[in-house]
Amino acid sequence: MHQPILSNYTLPTRLALLGAFAAFIRAGQHQPTNKQVSAQTVLLALRSISQTHMLDGQPDPLADEKGQRHILLKRQIENYRRHDPPPKRKLALPHIAIKYLNVTRTDNHPRFQAIHDLCTIAWFYLLRTLLSQCTVATLCISNQKNGRRNQVIHQEATRDVTCPIAALIRRVHHICQHTSDPTTMLGTYFTSHTHVAKQVTVTDITTALKTTVQVLGLSRYNITPADISSHSLRANGAMALHLGGVPAHTIKILGRWSSDTFLLYIQEQITGFSAGLSTKMSSTPLTLNAAIKPTLRLLTS
Repeated sequence: MHQPILSNYTLPTRLALLGAFAAFIRAGQHQPTNKQVSAQTVLLALRSISQTHMLDGQPDPLADEKGQRHILLKRQIENYRRHDPPPKRKLALPHIAIKYLNVTRTDNHPRFQAIHDLCTIAWFYLLRTLLSQCTVATLCISNQKNGRRNQVIHQEATRDVTCPIAALIRRVHHICQHTSDPTTMLGTYFTSHTHVAKQVTVTDITTALKTTVQVLGLSRYNITPADISSHSLRANGAMALHLGGVPAHTIKILGRWSSDTFLLYIQEQITGFSAGLSTKMSSTPLTLNAAIKPTLRLLTS
């Protein structure tokens, strides 16, 4: 039986165990489908190991003597990355899609109410006891895909149909009506005639978003249901922040990105990205090229 603390092993043994673990994750042997996963998924699994050790006060088992990820693990991940197919990014949804979900809340079934609320919350918080007078809300994420724990995201009320605070209030109020369990997930809903907990799934969210894209006719903006998934909410949140003039480092912090991969969500094909750039480029003044070695020759008018 291997010890759970990898720092107890010699460096060669530790690297061999980590390399084998990475290969195990890569082959998809941790899931029923046994389908090969991406290099990014392997990297996230390794980061979780680092995070677990550091939270326990142990040194990072992935790091070398300089505190950097060991070169052998870097090469293994890079090899996986070279053999990965090019990523197919999901398009960012415009705000009108989130608004549509909220203004068409005609179906009072708890499942659909939960789906609409979770879409709003995910959009504003870039996901994954409240009172009606509440104006702000902070979510504490105990665990997430990148291995970081207990990160917080703070948002303020917008007082419109897509208000994230109102959506959170509705979720908490619905859950508290049926259970006192403080560990109940926000995606839990209960029907009126039973206290049996059910969960909104990723498929539920994706289906709602695809239907919204189709109903709104967003294909005329080159946004088709095939390009949309639940991840589009996170992409849209990042894109909306960027178009609103929010600095890149703020978007990175709010989205809990540990690297600059969030830049993939700032999609250059969106027309809003280049709005006004043509005018700015056309009005550029003539300037002296200071990179050329200067001479003593004087410029005369």
